[in-house]
Amino acid sequence: ITKGEEEEWIKKYLNKEEAFTTSVVSCVGVFSKSNEIMKSVNGDANADLIRICKENGAKRFVYISAYEVENEITIPFITGYFQGKRIAEQAVQKFFPGTHGTILHPGMIYGTRIQNGLVIPLSIIGAPLEFIMNLPGFNQLRKIPILGKVTCSPPVSVHSVANCVVKAATGQLDEQYNYDNDVLNDNNEANPEFKQHHSAIVLEIPQIAACRP
Repeated sequence: ITKGEEEEWIKKYLNKEEAFTTSVVSCVGVFSKSNEIMKSVNGDANADLIRICKENGAKRFVYISAYEVENEITIPFITGYFQGKRIAEQAVQKFFPGTHGTILHPGMIYGTRIQNGLVIPLSIIGAPLEFIMNLPGFNQLRKIPILGKVTCSPPVSVHSVANCVVKAATGQLDEQYNYDNDVLNDNNEANPEFKQHHSAIVLEIPQIAACRP
């Protein structure tokens, strides 16, 4: 599919009367052997989608990005992955500023995965790891310089991510954010890892985990 065909398809869908265009959620992403492909799919494809959604009347956009997307550590074989994620996040901040745009930074997401008909229960590993990594002592490992956050941050349940997405897409997070004072009203002190950008709501692992249904 060409870039032009992609744009026409999105416009056609968003203009359908039955289409739900109030909010759009993107979890578009790819891992590949090619940094160029990862940058193109994770970045350019999402950026085009975000722009087209804005031009066609979408009011909110929720983007599922990745933890440590702002990390400056260069990992040669996945450089394109993070470059693409940053491109997409910049597009959210540009076209859906304030509480109109929400970016999620989960780490490993666990749940039930189905791959080629095979059911893979990732929660068998993910749930215990989430519990252990949040225990006193273990939760300090993420402070290890350079790779601590990447390797020692707790996984999050797919249910927490989904619930967070629904809240963001339906405006249920709006009242928690005060952009005039540049603080999170409810949980700023409780969640010091929270990052707030004037141009979009950005939720880190602790805030995503707190959305568990």
